[in-house]
Amino acid sequence: MPASKIAVIGSIKASEFHRVKRLCQKLAQYLVIQVEAVAPMEYLEKLDLIKQDMKSLVPKLFPGVAVQFYSASGKLARVLSCAGFIEWIQREHGADDLKGSDLGVEEDQMEAELLRLGQSAFDDFVAARKHTVVHLAFQINESDVGTMVFELYNDVAPQTVAHFVSFVNSSAINPSDPGSTLGYKNGAVNRIIHEGWFQAGEFLDSRNTPIYGQLLPDENFIVPHAHRGNISFVNKGPHSNYSQFMVTQRPMPYFDRKFVCFGRCLDGDDVLQAIDETETRFEKPCATIRISNASVFCEGVAPEVSAVLPTFF
Repeated sequence: MPASKIAVIGSIKASEFHRVKRLCQKLAQYLVIQVEAVAPMEYLEKLDLIKQDMKSLVPKLFPGVAVQFYSASGKLARVLSCAGFIEWIQREHGADDLKGSDLGVEEDQMEAELLRLGQSAFDDFVAARKHTVVHLAFQINESDVGTMVFELYNDVAPQTVAHFVSFVNSSAINPSDPGSTLGYKNGAVNRIIHEGWFQAGEFLDSRNTPIYGQLLPDENFIVPHAHRGNISFVNKGPHSNYSQFMVTQRPMPYFDRKFVCFGRCLDGDDVLQAIDETETRFEKPCATIRISNASVFCEGVAPEVSAVLPTFF
């Protein structure tokens, strides 16, 4: 029985998604297919939602894209991966797979071109969200494990985001040596709670004593810890935020209204997983995990003074 509706959901950065998207364009003359692009971390959440409707779905078998077929009654009938979709269009419609010439490149350059398209589309995608976006690259025992891309809600918590960004771009004044600055680059991950969160951003002086400058008040608790990859400041009670931050491994509603959440990870699930899988002793990582680079990808658009804050709860 032919599908009543076909919907494609995919990670805007994934080569598989751009392959399927191009194939859908080639089939547009006789098939109506809804195509939705989301951030890589958001795509993983979408897969979890699809699994609620199709219990047999194994998320890891759908890298980058999932093609959903719905029956006339609106029920999800089946889900295909990129490879499965290519087989389906060849069998059902006699359509060819994507070729290098479709992208204006040689055949052996097609995968590289799809990856380039994915990265370019992702960069445009995050910039269009009008939030501040930062990159934190990580190393474990001096081996690169990847970069986490964080979207920071400068429209919801502008003071908190500006404070965090001052450490990202190493412009925060060092209170123990006003002639120098502090920055997250080369800083360590100092605490890991497996399947909970990890902490980083602590600064120590020559006596191994934590460095604290002027503490940042709790700006608000508008953003809940509702996602894997939420980022918030660590505190020691109300209005005691400084430089230490944490990134959640899963939704942590217990943290809501206790810690100021000001963003979430859009890309870098593999990095988050690698950190969580690092062996620990008394919550301290046994390996050396450090932020090898920290940078601001784009500044967010400043909200209007009279703008109504978005509601996340």
